[in-house]
Amino acid sequence: MSLSLSELINQSLDKIKKAITKKQFELKQSIDEAQQLKEHFDANHLITVYQQCIQSKQVKLIELALFDIKNLVEQGFFAGEQLIGEKRVIEVILDIVIQCQQEKEETVQIHMIKAIQAIMTNRKHHIYGELITKVFSMLINLHAVSKIVVIVNASKEACQKIVSTYFQRLEDYGILNEEEFQQAIQKQGNQGQLVLGKCRAMVNAEQYMRSLMTSLIDEVQIYTERKSVYDRQIEDLNQMKVINLDLHEPNLRNVTVEKNQIQVSVTNEQNIKNGKFGWCVVCRNSASQYCKDTKVPICSKECKYIHLNQMNNFSQCYQHSNNSDQYCKDALEILELLCQLSQRDNTNPQLSQIIIKCKILSLELIYEALAQSDTILQNKPKLIQILKEQLLESLLKNSLSTEKQLLILTLNIFIQLIWKVRSHLKKELEALIENVYFKFLDSSNSSFDHKQYTLKVFNKIMTKPRVVIEIFVNYDCSLGQNNLLKKILDMQCRIIQGRFSKQEFQASITQNQETYLKSLCLDNYYGYIKCLKEFCEQNEDQQNVIQVQQLEDQEETAIQSQLLSQDPIEKQKQMKLEMNKAVQKFNFKPEHCIKHLLACQFMETRDPKLFAQFLWENRDLNKDKLGELFGCSSEFNQQVFQQYIDFMNFKDLQVDEGLRYMLEFFTLPGESQQIDRIMEKFASKYCIDNPGIYQSAQAAYTLSYLLMMLQTDLHNERNLEKMTIPQFVNLAKGINDGENLPQDLLLGFYQRIQKTPLALHAKEQAKRSLEQANQVDQRKRHAMLAKEAEESLKKWFKEHPNQDAYFYANSIEHVKSLLQQTWSAIFASISVFLEQTEDQQQILLCFETIQSFIQLMGRFDLDEEKDTFISFLQRYCTGIPNTYRQILGVQALIKAAIHSGQYLRKSWKVALQMVSRLETLHQVNYNQEDIQNIERLFQSISYDQIDKIFNMSINLDSNSILEFIRALCELSKEEIKQNRTFLLSRMIEVADFNMDRIKIIWSRMWEIMREHFLEVGCHKNVDLAIYAIDQLKQLSCKFLQKEFLMPFEQIFSHSQAQSQYKIQLREYLLSCMCMITNVCFNSLKSGLENHNEYCQLSTSRRLIIANKIVCTNYRQDNGGCEQSIGQSRNLYGTNLSINQI
Repeated sequence: MSLSLSELINQSLDKIKKAITKKQFELKQSIDEAQQLKEHFDANHLITVYQQCIQSKQVKLIELALFDIKNLVEQGFFAGEQLIGEKRVIEVILDIVIQCQQEKEETVQIHMIKAIQAIMTNRKHHIYGELITKVFSMLINLHAVSKIVVIVNASKEACQKIVSTYFQRLEDYGILNEEEFQQAIQKQGNQGQLVLGKCRAMVNAEQYMRSLMTSLIDEVQIYTERKSVYDRQIEDLNQMKVINLDLHEPNLRNVTVEKNQIQVSVTNEQNIKNGKFGWCVVCRNSASQYCKDTKVPICSKECKYIHLNQMNNFSQCYQHSNNSDQYCKDALEILELLCQLSQRDNTNPQLSQIIIKCKILSLELIYEALAQSDTILQNKPKLIQILKEQLLESLLKNSLSTEKQLLILTLNIFIQLIWKVRSHLKKELEALIENVYFKFLDSSNSSFDHKQYTLKVFNKIMTKPRVVIEIFVNYDCSLGQNNLLKKILDMQCRIIQGRFSKQEFQASITQNQETYLKSLCLDNYYGYIKCLKEFCEQNEDQQNVIQVQQLEDQEETAIQSQLLSQDPIEKQKQMKLEMNKAVQKFNFKPEHCIKHLLACQFMETRDPKLFAQFLWENRDLNKDKLGELFGCSSEFNQQVFQQYIDFMNFKDLQVDEGLRYMLEFFTLPGESQQIDRIMEKFASKYCIDNPGIYQSAQAAYTLSYLLMMLQTDLHNERNLEKMTIPQFVNLAKGINDGENLPQDLLLGFYQRIQKTPLALHAKEQAKRSLEQANQVDQRKRHAMLAKEAEESLKKWFKEHPNQDAYFYANSIEHVKSLLQQTWSAIFASISVFLEQTEDQQQILLCFETIQSFIQLMGRFDLDEEKDTFISFLQRYCTGIPNTYRQILGVQALIKAAIHSGQYLRKSWKVALQMVSRLETLHQVNYNQEDIQNIERLFQSISYDQIDKIFNMSINLDSNSILEFIRALCELSKEEIKQNRTFLLSRMIEVADFNMDRIKIIWSRMWEIMREHFLEVGCHKNVDLAIYAIDQLKQLSCKFLQKEFLMPFEQIFSHSQAQSQYKIQLREYLLSCMCMITNVCFNSLKSGLENHNEYCQLSTSRRLIIANKIVCTNYRQDNGGCEQSIGQSRNLYGTNLSINQI
């Protein structure tokens, strides 16, 4: 139970008074003066007492002072905004508490940390400016230096609470200007939380006020209903003695809680009936409870806590919303300080552990800040600038650290950046993924931890549908950008297909670790397709509404289509797809690529500049083909190379460094003349970028050629006598237009080329990587990895100086293109992985991924891709399933038929073929082992699932049902050849289920089925024919119209030959018609004409049956007797009277 201000003050002073010594006169006097005050409006008069306690250096007094300061701050009993000199009271109190940092007692430090936490996180009075950095520096230092676990944990917890408070305060009370507001709306849409010129807390406060007003209106509404019930009962004199209920006036301050109230039934705006106390003030559900603190109706404890929190925030929102700029400044200072602390260099080995602890806590706090961030942080340019300039540099340094915890933290922070501020860091995030995280996966120098945590980062990225779609739109669909999403998926595909089984990884990756990495890749694929599937399902209703509106208004549809064609995102996407095709064509033959670029209007003519731009922007081109193109003597090719090399920047590079840089983009051709042309263009561009270094471009050209010769001499394994330094210097004499180059410069050239060749072919590079991996220890490998990443980043930023525009995308329309671009890598991975693994959980995950792909592919009409997955499933559905993999394959195909039947179309044949094959497993004799396998299969597959495939046909659209019927008939024909009728019988069920379809669709269905019934009804096997006629009879009894009875006539006509089995068949046909006449005559309708025609076709041996049919016609339909008599006369060739009939 919380104490009042007076009680708390008296208790605090009494405890301190008991702890002081006789010599502490000043402290005793201060306590006496404080106790003489009778009225207490705040606790400010105690500050002097607490300051003297802390200055006394007496542990007990310091602990009491710190403990009481903490309690008084938490209760809000200090008037913190009053001034003492030039400082606010709350700042004076914080200074007093910080004075304790020199105390070495554990308990004092813990009390100090808790007091600081209370001051920094209190909701009433806030700390600004330099004090914030002072507090953080002290707490982080305590955490890093202290060896006492309690202090380490307390300081860490305090830092986390302070960061959470300040960044939550930024989000609650920060206000966006108009430009920032518009950007936020574009990015995330307005869901009622963003109002221009208002902070989120003010918006919530207004919503809270509206909820209270609604609650008051509810109370009046319920009272009005009760009064009307009461008045009606009073008017009824016969019931006056029965009434024992009181009508109470509504209490507009509190909920009405009197007993014996009249119960009424009223509904609110959501059509929810009132509870005992009306409706919940938070969620508007029926309220059977009320909050004792505020006397408002609530429905649960959760709503009570929400309501109380809203009330507390309401009381402070208008006060704090005026300090929006200050809160932004505070967050900026905290973020900047933490970024600086996370980048501290370890110059002193003795302090290495302290610095690492400091870095870890700083990164944890940065992660906490980003986790708290929302609209404000994500749209404030100054905060974004700190993330760009300082945080990304910190991530790079710490991700390359040998400390595992630093790696994990940097990756977690990277995930937050991807999720929340990716639109502002488009270039920087791509740089990290391309040059750091891809290196972790692809390099033999990275550790297992680097690889596994990078894959886990990709999992977090690929399970957020909006993140996936925006990465696809901004990179894979953007000209001049790498296909980032495709690369992420392809990288994992290579891992599953055995990337880490190669020799170069054997020193760093064990077999078990490789298996684990493959399973992570599979999890990523599953998460990726699952998130896309859920995203489509969530947005499907919205898409259906759009489609309906388009059908209702054709003119609006045309306008929307025109706007879509002008959409810049759609244009870029289409052009990028064409560029991807052009890359494939170039890798086959460059001339084909040029023709494709002309065809897709990327170039109107054979423009060297545009073609060079295409070559520069697409890094997936074959380097050998590029080298051949640039070395070719044709004028066009040389113009292209000139334009291509103009994209490079050789400024401040030595000649050998410039050559290295250039040769990273293409492979030098083998012929000397081709090399000569390339060196000539290089030398010319080098001299333009570095004027005055060499006398002429010719000098630079000669030197370049000499360096290429030096590389060949030093790194050719067949050359046993290597060129020496004096020999090289001698060759370089007078190379600079008759002048000699400096000796140090030539020595540098020689040593650098001797250590590392200017360029290596891919095969040679792989060979050297293998040698390095086998010879170098882990520490050296890590250093090499860091060097690789830093050099790669440096080169990347040099090539990408500009920040491209970012497109926000959250539309389902992009999913189709995304699937088209990425499905092949996942299919290749799953097909390999399924054959490799024996883990049942992973096998199950593979098949679930396939099912999701089938559903998504079908939804977007990607029939070719969908059929590929279904054909793959078919491999596991042949023969008797004797493995867990085959059983799951059968299950997957059944589930695909049930849940994705709408999209199977021509693939229905595969699904129904599997169903037919399952039915045969019950009819053939097998050995004991096969029987056990069959039993195990049917334990995992219920008959209800098979029935459901046919029952669900009623839900298929008009095109899908026709494909379903067509596949059913085709497979039934194959069964008939084996004297089986399983699918034939199922056909009648399907026809029955779909009998309520519109006439035009049913007619198309019947047209397909009729042909099949005719074929089977005329089969030479009379038993099969009779079975088909029997099924047709059942169908005809339900649809007694001309088109459904016509097959009987056609089958009867076909059976006119006098063989024994034909006679039997015709007699059965006439028996069927007799039965139909007796049972269903009143429903014959248009079928009557066909019905009588069967009788005309019969011969004398069936006269008795035919006569019976005609007589039945007469008895059942006197109005049509003349027609029946005429038909009977034609039938028998005699003059029959009505009496004879």
